[in-house]
Amino acid sequence: MKLTGIKHGNTIELSENPNIPDGTQVAIEVKPVETMTIEEKLEKMKEFLERPWEGREDFVQTMAEIERERQIAYEKKLEALEK
Repeated sequence: MKLTGIKHGNTIELSENPNIPDGTQVAIEVKPVETMTIEEKLEKMKEFLERPWEGREDFVQTMAEIERERQIAYEKKLEALEK
């Protein structure tokens, strides 16, 4: 079986369901896919954002953590400017 996916941190979100049980150990050969045009990238992002959020808890958690870190960095910059 050959699938594609998108890497987010240490998680690879597959483009389709591999129909194997959760927790099954798999071997993965990682190689970048050919470069896409800007239009193709925008279409992929649109498809990703249009899919249901169910089953994406890791992605949502990662995005929340990034937002927290961004907010902390912003507040530190403001504090430095006030000194």
